Amino acid sequence: MFSQENRNKLILTGLYEAEPNKKIHSWYSEPYWCFNWTFNVQYNERLDKYSMVDTYYDDKYFELTDEDFDLFTLIFDFNDVEKHNGNNIWDYDEDDRYHVAIDSGGMYCGGKYFIKKGATKNKEKVLRRLKEEIDSAKDRVKDLEQKYDDALNDKISLRYI
Repeated sequence: MFSQENRNKLILTGLYEAEPNKKIHSWYSEPYWCFNWTFNVQYNERLDKYSMVDTYYDDKYFELTDEDFDLFTLIFDFNDVEKHNGNNIWDYDEDDRYHVAIDSGGMYCGGKYFIKKGATKNKEKVLRRLKEEIDSAKDRVKDLEQKYDDALNDKISLRYI
């Protein structure tokens, strides 16, 4: 039984997650084999039933009941986020960015990134990242200058440059 109260709580355009639980999906040794533990909601109008569908292949369904409803936690509503390529995603505040497994690539292939619509980057984080990039570039130039001088003055074999 799935009560109207829980039906009203359900966000049909949401992405949900659950901890590995054999009640939802059984496994032998690896709970993430062909299973992400992230779910989309599917409603079967003919049967008047709601199911959580794992996002890995969209082929594993778990029918929602009042007893099992709390096994699932909303990550975000797809209407409230936009895809992001992941470049400099950490410039956004933690509450504004998401890194999730939602296809057969799972997290092993990097996962997918989303940011909240209207989110802006955190200036301090951007400045810190840029400073680190500048420092790294300076170190790289210094290293190349040293190698250049060593090669010019025959202090190092060209084989190693």
